Amino acid sequence: MVLCLSLVLLKNYDTEKLDNPTDFFNGGDFEGYAVKTEGNSILITNNISGDNMGVWLSSTEPITIELGQYVRVWYKNNQALGSSPAKAELDRFEMINENNYSNSALTYDKAIQKALKEIENNDQFQAPVIKSIIYDDVTNTWSIEVGRMQNDYSITINVDDQN
Repeated sequence: MVLCLSLVLLKNYDTEKLDNPTDFFNGGDFEGYAVKTEGNSILITNNISGDNMGVWLSSTEPITIELGQYVRVWYKNNQALGSSPAKAELDRFEMINENNYSNSALTYDKAIQKALKEIENNDQFQAPVIKSIIYDDVTNTWSIEVGRMQNDYSITINVDDQN
């Protein structure tokens, strides 16, 4: 009997606190999943080292980042203000390509988009954080754990693997 294990797609980072986050983000100021848009701003969040972090990015130009995409960003003047989430003006960004699961009809970002759609009108998730992504190739289902930036509360949203 072959035991099929789900592939955990959560980025696995060292759990130590980071002295210099820009070293960790390969020279960028921040990286994470695009989880929400408001006007000409986009919220990028992550759950690195078990800490929920995020930044609202704004720009005078249209931001071409799509919800669900994992991106590395640079702030104008390397500066973000405030916290939980911070605010910064976007200088530039790059996509971090995630290896898509070969048996899945959906890509990671499309599965995350579907999960975010489930909570878009839920006031409890004003600043959602993608905590884990698991694809089960036996049931053809994505399980996406979404937390809140404000505390450790999270839910798991199951997404059928259909376009």
